[in-house]
Amino acid sequence: METHGEKQPKMDEINMINLNNKWIDGRTYKEILNDALQNGADVLTGLPVDYLIPLVGDNEEDAEYVRFELHDEKALQDFADAFFERPFTDNEIDDILLANSREIHVIYTAVLIYQGVRGRLPGDVDGMVAQVTQSYEFLREMIDPILYVMQFSSFPYDRLNFA
Repeated sequence: METHGEKQPKMDEINMINLNNKWIDGRTYKEILNDALQNGADVLTGLPVDYLIPLVGDNEEDAEYVRFELHDEKALQDFADAFFERPFTDNEIDDILLANSREIHVIYTAVLIYQGVRGRLPGDVDGMVAQVTQSYEFLREMIDPILYVMQFSSFPYDRLNFA
């Protein structure tokens, strides 16, 4: 069995998110993950936009645009120069990048997949899923959701679902 020290290079290789880091609302990503696992991925839906709105002139459309289209400092500064006629401050940039962090989207994607579809575990066999009628909640309880977090940590940003 590998020690934590032996696993760390592998976690770094797949770009595993650090669940001990804190998001913009002060909660750790582990706390956010647990909340979403207990209450469903919907608790994360739109959460980044709620924090982005005041940072982009209280405009929800601009917040949505920033959320989906602008993922680096240069793109954000170009947006600010064009729409606000001033650059974002370093603190504003940090807050925007944190609100729209890769970590929050990894967690959202992992929980969506972990929840399955209509009470079924993720995955299917052609033509068979429609025939399965019982819930697999008891199986889901045996699956460690961290495996999904690990998997989606390795995905590029643009392949994640957005909260």
